[in-house]
Amino acid sequence: MLKNIEGKHLILLVLPFLFFFSMTLVSGASDDRVIIKQVTEFDLTRPCFNDGAFCSSAAICNITISRPDGTILINNSRMTNQISYHNKTLSKSQTSNPGNHEAIMSCTDGTESGADTFDILVSPSGSDDNSLGSLLLLAFGFLFSIGIITIGFNKNDPIIVLFGGMGLFVFGLYTLLSGVGNYRNTLTEGTSLIVLGIAGYISIRTGMEMIND
Repeated sequence: MLKNIEGKHLILLVLPFLFFFSMTLVSGASDDRVIIKQVTEFDLTRPCFNDGAFCSSAAICNITISRPDGTILINNSRMTNQISYHNKTLSKSQTSNPGNHEAIMSCTDGTESGADTFDILVSPSGSDDNSLGSLLLLAFGFLFSIGIITIGFNKNDPIIVLFGGMGLFVFGLYTLLSGVGNYRNTLTEGTSLIVLGIAGYISIRTGMEMIND
């Protein structure tokens, strides 16, 4: 069977893995937001400055975090003073809601006071998967796999069908583990499992037919 695999087939074999690798590179890009992986305990740290120097050991900082729907997740909770930074540990239940959270850190150091606002992104993978490049690459991976499977059926070429099924399997596995964009819930997981089932059926059925032939 191996001698029947041509150069075009080898290219198709490599493409699904290149797709998965590309997704990890795109997902790895981030901005100045704090990005947290969904349902994980996270130690949130923020520096406190007073006239260009770190705040004193007597400085008090409180933090308020709002959920994506605007409701309060953490209300004016005191952070721990570590001199060079202040920290607040977020529990798994507090990082269970994906999306962009708005945070306000207010500090008082003696007679001086100030505030800092920043965003906290909670995503299934711990990176910003809602970027345009990430979503386009995800859509391309799905459509490309379907297209390869269709071409394989039209050409009656089981090897092409098999590689298309492998690409679809990689797509389903990625969305199962990382969600779709910045969302990972019962709907995305259920859809991913269906895609994995279809990809598995196509690949196993095609492989069995190749062996029998």
